[in-house]
Order: sequence, then C-alpha cells, then structure tokens
Amino acid sequence: MSNLCAVGFEPSSNNSTGFSALPAGYYNYGNYVDFGYIAIFWSATVYNGNLAYNRYLYYYYANVYRYNDNKDNGFSVRCVRD
Repeated sequence: MSNLCAVGFEPSSNNSTGFSALPAGYYNYGNYVDFGYIAIFWSATVYNGNLAYNRYLYYYYANVYRYNDNKDNGFSVRCVRD
C-alpha cells in the first residue's frame, strides 16, 4: 500500500487527491525559476491592488501554502469546468 501524501516525484505514492500538479516553476522578471521543484497557482482572490493570493506546492513537502505575490509574476493557472 502506498503512503498517502508522500513527498517526491512518484505519482503512485503522492497523488491521493488526483490533482496531478506538475512542478512547472514560475516566470519572474525574464527568468524561469524552480522548474521541477515547485508549482505555484494563482488564486482568483485579490490581496490588494498589486498583489493576489496564490498557492505554492513543493515537490518535497506534503503541504499547500498560501501567499500573496505581485501580479507581474508568471504563475500557473488551473481552469476548472463548471
């Protein structure tokens, strides 16, 4: 039996939710950063005029983190069909 929410690159042991996020990194001031280590997804919720909330998923942690970042950053977007 696999260990639910295990860290690492092995989907059979760390994809109990079926979300299947890939650590695509992000785009920041002309550079691609942390490809293979992190997935950052924008939230639809604005923090203030220049900042919006997002969710960070690291391949080596079994947690999801919420931060706010400048809207100029190039983070991933997940579209969900109604």
